[in-house]
Amino acid sequence: MTPAPPETTASAGEDAPWLVLDVDDTLVDTYTTGWAKCQEVARVLGLEPPDETVFADHYGHVGFAECVRRLHAGVDLARYSSAYDALSARFPPVPLCDARRLVRAATSAGMRRGILTNGPGVKTWRKLRACGLDVTAFDFVVHGDNAAEPKPSVRSFTALRARGVDPGRAWYVSDSAAEWRAAEAAGFRTVGVFTGRSVSHGHLPTLLLPSSAALPDLAPLLATVTGSPRPGPPAAVTFDAGFTLIEHVRDPASVIRDHLARSGAALPMSEVRTAMANATGVLRSPDSWWADPFTAETTLRRFYGEVLAGLGHASPSGAATVLDAYTAPGNWRPAPGARELLAAVRAAGQRIGVLSNWQPSLVDVLASAGLDRYADVVIPSTTAGVAKPSPAAFVKAANALGVGAERLLHVGDQLVDDVSGALCAGCRAALAPQPLRALSAAFRVTAG
Repeated sequence: MTPAPPETTASAGEDAPWLVLDVDDTLVDTYTTGWAKCQEVARVLGLEPPDETVFADHYGHVGFAECVRRLHAGVDLARYSSAYDALSARFPPVPLCDARRLVRAATSAGMRRGILTNGPGVKTWRKLRACGLDVTAFDFVVHGDNAAEPKPSVRSFTALRARGVDPGRAWYVSDSAAEWRAAEAAGFRTVGVFTGRSVSHGHLPTLLLPSSAALPDLAPLLATVTGSPRPGPPAAVTFDAGFTLIEHVRDPASVIRDHLARSGAALPMSEVRTAMANATGVLRSPDSWWADPFTAETTLRRFYGEVLAGLGHASPSGAATVLDAYTAPGNWRPAPGARELLAAVRAAGQRIGVLSNWQPSLVDVLASAGLDRYADVVIPSTTAGVAKPSPAAFVKAANALGVGAERLLHVGDQLVDDVSGALCAGCRAALAPQPLRALSAAFRVTAG
């Protein structure tokens, strides 16, 4: 018999924020192992090979028994289930993130922790053990055998109040759009692990992630965010520019190396990268220097100046030359999938902005990359007078697009500058995947 988890934890008070986690395809990969087991069961029982399209269409939307019936009409369900369960040792749960580090990070951030899953208790604990977790990791574990109602019922979330969860101070993490919607209806904020499959289509969560891998780094951030955006599709979307919508043709190290080579100095790339790493302290606290053109230009020149000095080639004019070469519009091109994603957002009827810590030349850079035609507004920090991750930058972008911050979704590649800043401003956020086109389906399905 599995022991019951403790009712309280010594690491957090009664008013602490909560992190409530789904298990399947959030902490462990059950889609891949489930599909592999379905194929093996069909082989063992002499059934027709299953159709993965049918499996993908129903997986996560219906229960196990109904999914099996859709794959194999008229199958002996008891015999199938027995053969399926017998494969557990051959196809063990595969963790999707460092769940132990996630729990440690949440605990250190003062968060209380719970599990809410539809799977039966025995299988749930098997999956949690595969992640290196035991009963001490959580304040509660609600599974299919002890839940008030199965997800995605709103009551499955409101029932957690009896376990001490204040929805207004709670984050729910899963891969299911139906569950994100139900959790938000119950007052939770949501983190969505976007699988790209239909289970993740139909609703945009408070925070959308391309995978579970970032969860351990996100826990401290989630613990500090208050306020919840209004449920429903956002009315506008802003995008970060560099390494979200656009990418460089030559990286800074290549530009520096080529600049020095023209002066007769042939340096290995490893040396250049080391000098860059040693100078990064100049670029700390971006919201303190990205907010006006002069300070931004001065800071960036200082950075490249320190890099060149570290390589034994100090030159203020050389630093300016390197900066101009790197930031030139011709050195930037669309990131893979950027056009497809922008077109999907436009087709969904949402207004589009570009919000980035950048020089005033951002408009020219986007035009050179052929992306300016998608943007209703372009907001470089140096002309806006405020830079990310300051929440004021996101509020300013929302105002420029004619929406409230709670109706804005921001997409970017940085946990602090983009995700933290947007969430603290009351916006929704998405950590940009690569390629960006992976998000296109999310916007197509939520259109209207």
